[in-house]
Amino acid sequence: MPTLAELIKKESPNDQEYLKRFILEEMGDIKVNWEAIGRYEKENTQADRLKIIDKAYSILMELGVLSTDPKGNYLLTDGDFVLNPVGSLFNSLYFTRLLDAKEYERAHYESEMTSTFMFLGVKESTSN
Repeated sequence: MPTLAELIKKESPNDQEYLKRFILEEMGDIKVNWEAIGRYEKENTQADRLKIIDKAYSILMELGVLSTDPKGNYLLTDGDFVLNPVGSLFNSLYFTRLLDAKEYERAHYESEMTSTFMFLGVKESTSN
């Protein structure tokens, strides 16, 4: 598995600056600054958002922080809609870590007048 530094180094210098603000490595652990990502999404045009945020989400998928597989991963919903991040192909991305789901919810939905619910995806059964 490539390291965070290797994945970020593949991007343009301008994109690297944003990605380094969004995704950090501290003592071997990947930390996501969901607040910075949320702020960036609110303050920039859709085209810019899609470019940078999609790169951040792709890196987070390569690092195992986000997944396209709901099984065993976390889902945010308001009861009607999935509120998880969306990938470049408009597919829902699922959180592999509870802390990321909570921080994403706080950064994106805390100030809104909506209730959010978090669910752990169903794991495949090994019994018949």
